[in-house]
Amino acid sequence: MHHEVAVTRFRLLAVLPFLYLVPFVALERWLAGGESYGLFLRVEIELVKLIGLAGGLVAAWSFSRGEYLRRAWLWTAACSGLLLVADAALLLSSAGAPIALVGPLRGGLVLAANTFQAIGLYMLANAWARAGLELPGPRWTRPAAYAVACALALAVAAPALVVEGRGLLAGDWESAVGTASSLGDAVCLTLLAPLLLSYLAFRGGRIGWVWLLLVASGLAWLVWDGVVAYGPALGLPGDMVDLVSESCRALGCWLTLSAGLAQRWAVQG
Repeated sequence: MHHEVAVTRFRLLAVLPFLYLVPFVALERWLAGGESYGLFLRVEIELVKLIGLAGGLVAAWSFSRGEYLRRAWLWTAACSGLLLVADAALLLSSAGAPIALVGPLRGGLVLAANTFQAIGLYMLANAWARAGLELPGPRWTRPAAYAVACALALAVAAPALVVEGRGLLAGDWESAVGTASSLGDAVCLTLLAPLLLSYLAFRGGRIGWVWLLLVASGLAWLVWDGVVAYGPALGLPGDMVDLVSESCRALGCWLTLSAGLAQRWAVQG
């Protein structure tokens, strides 16, 4: 009975992010095109980033100071924290600061945030090795998984990187944020392969839920990049691109919270 209750709790963690989408989509459709839509979207974006930050901190606080996984989760939490600081820097523009100052500042913060995320995900993806586990399957599956993940990452991140990079080289400082974000996305999405292999190495169980939810979060961000990069070219209306991309952002952040809670529950036994 105890095992069944535990499994139910972890399944609820997987469902929770999708339950959030119900009121979000309803409000987004209701407010779309209205005067308050911009404010609603800004508040919602910051809210889900706070949720992602909470996920990293909850998981990190499950371990003692200096432990490997505590450091890994703190790196991911630092990513969300820096993204919030980068958004707060928008207030400098409202205060009259030149975009030539605010753009590179925000771009640097976003690049640092994505670097921290990559470090955290890399550490989490190698947790199986720290635990002395062996990956299932033949050895060739590892480079094959990396190759597939790298191809997907480049496919969704490269178009935005080219566009934003050209804008930055042309002196458009607002493109600094997009360039940094695209670079970070390409690296982090490549780490989907080792995260999935880590889940397989742990062979399910309570601890396996942590990596499964992290993979789901990464897939949500993969779709986010894909919709932003290819949605307009495929004929999706602008409002639909906004709806799908923001839904994927919310899922990515909420699934990070679910993974953090799963980590805490797994540690507590």
